[in-house]
Amino acid sequence: MSSPDVSVIIPTLNEWPIVAATCVSVVNELWSCGYSCEVIVVDNGSEGDEWDYLNWHFHDWIRRGILRPYRWTNIRGTYAPRQFAAEKAKGEVLLFSDAHMLYFGRTMGYAVEDVQRYGGLWHVAISTWGDPKGRFMFCYKNNLRERFWGSLQITPPKQAIAEDGSLRPCKILMGPHACYLARRNEWLAVGGYGYLYRGYGGGESAVDVKYWLSGREVWLEPRATCSHCRGWWGQWVKVHRDKDLGKITWVRNRGFATQVRVGEEYLRLVRRYTWTSDDFMRNCMLSAYICGGQKWFESIRDNFLKKMATRYHANFDRIASRIPEEAAEDRKKVESFATMTLDELLESEPWESKLSVARG
Repeated sequence: MSSPDVSVIIPTLNEWPIVAATCVSVVNELWSCGYSCEVIVVDNGSEGDEWDYLNWHFHDWIRRGILRPYRWTNIRGTYAPRQFAAEKAKGEVLLFSDAHMLYFGRTMGYAVEDVQRYGGLWHVAISTWGDPKGRFMFCYKNNLRERFWGSLQITPPKQAIAEDGSLRPCKILMGPHACYLARRNEWLAVGGYGYLYRGYGGGESAVDVKYWLSGREVWLEPRATCSHCRGWWGQWVKVHRDKDLGKITWVRNRGFATQVRVGEEYLRLVRRYTWTSDDFMRNCMLSAYICGGQKWFESIRDNFLKKMATRYHANFDRIASRIPEEAAEDRKKVESFATMTLDELLESEPWESKLSVARG
């Protein structure tokens, strides 16, 4: 198989069979938009038969080079497996996706074309309810000075609304990382996630900020949409095995957990990546140090301490004390390519400029 246009990167942990539906829907979506693709699924240590299911159900795609499965268990969390896959990818464009997404409507072509033409990091509009008519996640509001992360914005940024009321691409500071795209060479040039982060939450903002610091841009493509199947409504997903593994049916189900039928057995689907406050705070402090240096790290550390009960201080101090040493190499890399400091970036706010609409 020649080099594909797009490499889709999906980390998974005990998310069979919805990860299969994600693979099928994203491939069908890209094919329908005229793009060749490969899917790199990184199993992050799933229990049971998920690895065997993946290899058996997708054996034809694996043979044809459409899907490449890897097992990578060195670090548990969504960040390191994505970085590992990005380094293995063959496509010019990387499409990063959660394992519980559905793609439809032939809209992702907008985002792929944007990345190919302009470079930069591109976010898309993500339905939060597993329903294309539900509420959408558009971007993150700036919350860097408090905890070096963002809060979701479910209304389009003002720059994304054209005079006739239609949506258009615009620059943003940062966005959620359930689905986003980048050129592979640019991703590797800024270091991507690296291999320091654990769990999930707190590492996304560093990637977006590094793009800005490097002189590149972060964009929202609101015309490209997909569905995040972890909202209030669950999905029934049934994957039919045929020559292209291409038929998916899904309907809404009133429930917080999802039950999916595969063959004769039912599996209860819950989020398997474990979120912990220790990992989250560590990830946020790592991001602050990598992007802003010692001053930013100390500020975020002190903000966490102010809101924390005294009995947790000893453990927190132990985690925080290791950050400067752990993140030293990543910080040096940022300093090597940064065209401005983090304070200069936040003062200039280039994403708020009148030229925030896409070129051409």
